[in-house]
Amino acid sequence: MALQKDNVIKLGDLIKDTEDKLIAICGNVSTFSSQPAYLKNGYRGPIVADKITITATVQDPVLVSVSASTLRNQFETFLRQRGILAIKDKIVSMKDIMNFYVSAGAFIANKVVFVGNSFYKTKRVYFDSTKTLNADAFAYPISYDGNDFTISNIELKATLNTIRESLWDKNKLHYANTIISWACSSSSSSSSSSSSCSSSSSLFIAYMDI
Repeated sequence: MALQKDNVIKLGDLIKDTEDKLIAICGNVSTFSSQPAYLKNGYRGPIVADKITITATVQDPVLVSVSASTLRNQFETFLRQRGILAIKDKIVSMKDIMNFYVSAGAFIANKVVFVGNSFYKTKRVYFDSTKTLNADAFAYPISYDGNDFTISNIELKATLNTIRESLWDKNKLHYANTIISWACSSSSSSSSSSSSCSSSSSLFIAYMDI
């Protein structure tokens, strides 16, 4: 169900609400067909065509269409490893909410990225289905044994800081892995001919900025 004021909230409600929002936000899940071609794996197109012909080919497994079920499955697998999915029918306390969003924040910080292409200004939000997470690598900032429902101001602040730091990660921009190729061709006129490089020369460069 959609989360509303005064609802009795279970962990399953938080899980579904988070999944629905991620599906709507991630362009390669909800609206991949309308994303720019240069932000899709396999794109091939010219950059400059004036004596030097430059072609860019995107080869990047992140820039692919991802189904909503794949996103849900990967999120729920992560939550299962964190011990959250097993208690999805539990009515949540404040500690449950905070611990859930710590886990959700860790997942989002590592699986949701801004994608771009070095030759264009456009940026989009994509879901990275290729990255595998180790659920044990992310610690909870507050202790929790399932029976203690109280949360102190210090614990609340520590939890919110953990969520903020994970979501404000400065390394979330992923540039498309692009292969650049160019070939030089000679130019001529009725009186003379010149060439900046051999007409048969070519150079291939592969690079990735993450």
